[in-house]
Amino acid sequence: MDKYTINSILLRRKQRIIIAQEDKDLKPLSFHSAFVLNEKIRRYGYVLSPELMVEMTKVRNDVFSNYENNIVENLKQLTGADVEHKPMYHNFPESVRNADDVKLFVDQLIGYSVDFYGVLNEVFHFDDTVTLRNNILFDGEKVERVKFNDEEVEYKVINLETIDGFLKMFEGMMMQNASLSETDKSDLEWFLREYPDSVSVIPETIPFKETMVFVYAILMDMNVPHEKLPIKNATDALRLAIALSDGDVSMGSAPKFRRFKRKEKTLLLSILNSIEKDKLIEDVLRHKEEYKRLIEYLGLFTRRYRDAYPKLCEIFRDIYDHKKFETFNHIYEEAFKRNDVLTAVNVLKKRPGVFARYLDKLLRDSEDNKDIQETVFRAFEEVSDKVEPKLLWDIIYHFNYRDNDRIAFPKGEVSIPMAIEAQKIKLSDETIKRIVAICEKTLDEIYGKRKDMSYVYVDEELKNYPMPFAGRSASKTSEALSRGSRLKIREGANYLRLFVYWIGYDVDLSVTLMDENFCYVDHVSYTNLRMDGTESDNYPIIHSGDITHAPEGASEFVDVDIKAVLEMYPQARYLVENVFSYSELNFNLIEKCFAGIMERDDPNSGEIFEPASVRIKADITGAHRNSIPLILDLKEREIIWSDICGARNYLESDDYIYAGNNVENNLESTALACKAFVNLKKVNIYEVIMKNISNRKGIMVKRKLIDGEYHYFNSSDEELKKEDVTIFSEDDGITPKDMEILVSEYL
Repeated sequence: MDKYTINSILLRRKQRIIIAQEDKDLKPLSFHSAFVLNEKIRRYGYVLSPELMVEMTKVRNDVFSNYENNIVENLKQLTGADVEHKPMYHNFPESVRNADDVKLFVDQLIGYSVDFYGVLNEVFHFDDTVTLRNNILFDGEKVERVKFNDEEVEYKVINLETIDGFLKMFEGMMMQNASLSETDKSDLEWFLREYPDSVSVIPETIPFKETMVFVYAILMDMNVPHEKLPIKNATDALRLAIALSDGDVSMGSAPKFRRFKRKEKTLLLSILNSIEKDKLIEDVLRHKEEYKRLIEYLGLFTRRYRDAYPKLCEIFRDIYDHKKFETFNHIYEEAFKRNDVLTAVNVLKKRPGVFARYLDKLLRDSEDNKDIQETVFRAFEEVSDKVEPKLLWDIIYHFNYRDNDRIAFPKGEVSIPMAIEAQKIKLSDETIKRIVAICEKTLDEIYGKRKDMSYVYVDEELKNYPMPFAGRSASKTSEALSRGSRLKIREGANYLRLFVYWIGYDVDLSVTLMDENFCYVDHVSYTNLRMDGTESDNYPIIHSGDITHAPEGASEFVDVDIKAVLEMYPQARYLVENVFSYSELNFNLIEKCFAGIMERDDPNSGEIFEPASVRIKADITGAHRNSIPLILDLKEREIIWSDICGARNYLESDDYIYAGNNVENNLESTALACKAFVNLKKVNIYEVIMKNISNRKGIMVKRKLIDGEYHYFNSSDEELKKEDVTIFSEDDGITPKDMEILVSEYL
């Protein structure tokens, strides 16, 4: 068991670490070493909790440095301090603020020439000078900067974790009925392959099919018995084949199968053969082309298998011959074509989840006939307890906000938003209230059957965090966040410094300023290094300069003076961070790329990159060329976590102006993304927890800050022991970082 890998995972996911029992002495050895470690990690914006500080004093001297190095190196990676940040102007921002336009233009020409020389050198190898740009002092010798004031930092606390908590994290990950991110999958695969007896942690049922087949495929590769995970339908068998081929099990893109081993072929064919004929045909027709390719790879019609699986051969011959089948989907689709709501309802009742997804259409089609609509209500009420809570919450929010434009994220590994216009056919208020009431009542019943809760504290700040339903395409970040989360900008932080680091060929950092109607106001990018709303030289937004070639890495920064922006542009509201791959390489082909944001009181204090001031940092690794990590609500002083890519390729844009992948050519997709997350309507953590409390006999308690510590009191103002209270908050107890606990135990 690699305890340091365990701590690397825990630090990234939970801001916690484990101290192995065998590494402790019976009594404290050295408070000095623990205090030195605490001072070291303050450089990166973290501190040890009092409990962890005490435990670190018990660590034996011969292994203490291993823990120390592991913690420090991981914090460097989390904040982006594991690389050297080399912007074009090393006296940024003042050197850019004070330069005239001619100098900035000439500097850019020199920089582009040097970068072009570097590209030619990589091809023809006529010179060893690949760092020529780094030797050019565009703004003279580096000026000594004012010491960074660490009092302006809100330190993140690293807490102590137990092995039970570590195991529960992975159990919850497998039990959550929501998709996993690539980072989740990587962590889960390490756990299953490397942690002793990890199979014993696998739950009896894994509700989310994508996760189930992912685990199943790993166990198959490990030659571990996997009877716990029965594959019961053809779609799951298809997903398993995709997982074995290291493909996208969400089936958001066309799969590419590998050559299967004989035992894998036999397993997949036997699963398909065990499924009832009608159900098999229905599943196969839903993904017909994918199955046809799979059958070719499995060699169904070869001598080895055709005699063993005659049913499969008959079904797939009929499919190849385009035979018409009477399936479940065909029956209700034909009923919809005839506008036969009653027939559609009677069919859909057999599949409650499908019924739920067609509720809007059924209610629209029956809005003029209240008797038929009443049948829809009653039929759904009968089967609503068989609908997943996640879907019931979706229905509530769908109907409550169906008159608004919405955004959807299609399945797949790339997070490209899709605009959905508001429904043009209106439903009456009574209709909406009725269907929402059915869902609310069903949720009450579902939660009421769960284990009773006791004393509970819930922080209202959790209203700013959407419930983490889906993380399929989420980026690897310094802090686990669901899309749409709103983080308050630290009080006193009047300046924000956005950043990007990359290795290789031309990645550009830009920002787009928009008003409250998501209309373009201005931008800063390589085409416009300074944003100036007046004739003064007090530029509210400044860029550190464009670098186009960086075999050893480069950084670009954008400084934002919040107050100055709002003074110069009274109509401004939102600022979108854009990261573009100008080189036309997808980010997953770039050696290293990450972006984020720092909160600063004074832009000239400390180094340009101060890891302690990093609020959030994310790796950009998707198969796309336009990333929007975050959006700033300048008036509300909030960071809205978006973590998406542009909606379409810039070459298709009607706004195509300048050559290249840049702000000017992506205004439409940028506005769409901004609107999507500002107007995002999704159930939040606070609402779900309150629903649990009201139906599981939970008792709400109050929290008071006394002498720097939180204390908890019941309604009679009697103090309670902290361990007797289940705490839900931003930074204590169960937090938004505990996604697997929130989804598996409370959703």
